[in-house]
Amino acid sequence: FRLLLHEYHSNGKFGCRTPWQEVCKMIQDEPAYKEMLVVEGSTPGELYGDFTELLKEDYYPQRDLLLDLQKKLGFTFHVETTMKEFKDAFGADDGFAKFSDAYKE
Repeated sequence: FRLLLHEYHSNGKFGCRTPWQEVCKMIQDEPAYKEMLVVEGSTPGELYGDFTELLKEDYYPQRDLLLDLQKKLGFTFHVETTMKEFKDAFGADDGFAKFSDAYKE
């Protein structure tokens, strides 16, 4: 089941802030999910909560670093801001290169 969560997360189907109910709808027909419903122990929702807590341990520090970089650059996001404008502005700083692609998009 954890491999299923990892696969869906790696493919960008959910993030650390996606509610369990949304993820549950996505995976409800997956055999790994159905198997979890009949075994004793942690529920799929509890395992999802554990999984997202681990994601958050990485997400929030990275987010804070990106916000610091945004302030340093004096960049303001607008509804009309394109991905190219974002990458051009942030890419001008050497510190942006250390972030994984997941945080650059």
